Amino acid sequence: ARDVAEEIRARVGSPAGSMTLTVSAGLATARGDAEISGIVAAADRALYAAKRAGRNRVVASREIDREQTGRVEA
Repeated sequence: ARDVAEEIRARVGSPAGSMTLTVSAGLATARGDAEISGIVAAADRALYAAKRAGRNRVVASREIDREQTGRVEA
């Protein structure tokens, strides 16, 4: 998923005339019996982290988890 998001970001971010567009993406991974609301919330947190980090980037929710707790969920 990250590779696809990075590819989209790169293609959209290519200058087109006088306008430059950016893409920020938040990714989350579903585990076992995870609730959809929890997955969407994790992706949303990752999206806002990407925007806070300067936009035009892809952030996975596990990266946020690692920064906050020092560990990554399996």
